[in-house]
Amino acid sequence: MSDDKAGTVNQARGLLDRLSLRLPAPPEVAEILAKARVPFRWLPARLWALLGPQTAVRGLQTPLTPPWPDLLIAAGRSAVAPAAAIRRLSRGRTCVVALQNPRLPLAAFDLVIAPIHDNLSAPNLLALDGAPHRVSAARLLDGARDCPPDLSAFYTEATAACAPIAAVLLGGNSARYRFDTETTARLAGQFAALARAGVRLAITPSRRTPEDAILALRIALAPYRHYWWDGTPPNPYLALLALSDHLLVTADSVSMLSEAASTGKPVHRIDVPGDPGKFARFHARLEELGLVRRFDGTLPGFVPPPFDETDRAAEAVATLLKTRAGGSPRGEKSV
Repeated sequence: MSDDKAGTVNQARGLLDRLSLRLPAPPEVAEILAKARVPFRWLPARLWALLGPQTAVRGLQTPLTPPWPDLLIAAGRSAVAPAAAIRRLSRGRTCVVALQNPRLPLAAFDLVIAPIHDNLSAPNLLALDGAPHRVSAARLLDGARDCPPDLSAFYTEATAACAPIAAVLLGGNSARYRFDTETTARLAGQFAALARAGVRLAITPSRRTPEDAILALRIALAPYRHYWWDGTPPNPYLALLALSDHLLVTADSVSMLSEAASTGKPVHRIDVPGDPGKFARFHARLEELGLVRRFDGTLPGFVPPPFDETDRAAEAVATLLKTRAGGSPRGEKSV
């Protein structure tokens, strides 16, 4: 059960993907969009909880009724209060896992999986160095196999020329960051310099990348052989992660940095202006672990250590379910 933010949904689905591999049988899965109705959409989770469990489960537009599942994964502001309410209404039968900081007492859940930079502390907390996600070795193999023809030709040509390939994963404007003209000019110069040195750049913008930045970067790279995804399906994201030699990722996206760091490739963080707040601790932690370096216009090679926080989260949930299995009134598992 999650809100409709793509990053939040991705975390919940990523955890479920990995957890399913650890269960003795495929689970029966229901996916619920936690879209709050009026007036709950304006209330913080702690106020939902104060109104009582029966009221909290009625706070969503999607009716929540028994039978309650064996496991409930909750992600997002509007999901955590109803999830905690279901735990109470089921008398603890439903194992409830909260992703991210629920902004409720952590004891309201069986397990809380949150990033280490949130600085939370509790016996039932698993603090991760990165965000859970859907990128895995199997999905990277699928991405390489299903690489779009134009991108596949680009990689083949670069390989034949012994040219290093750098994937550039661009974010954009957000509540904390601004992809401004100064940043665009800096990147245009750095990317053009790499291209002149023989690096082949494969670039994918996001919906948040400003149009003027896209235009300026495309003009700067026009004289050089490069690949630019224009948004036409299929999305080459997994192919870029799987087949590139270096990954350049803007600092505004915790999810993209976590996904890139899990590939075993050298990851170079592109800093953009803004107030990173607690995310500065996230950036520092990935650098401390040797997973990411700050992009300075060069691409030194390095071998990062293994990094799979999604699997660590799935292992924690699987262990929790195993310890509770003797008390479950049913043999099958639903989530």
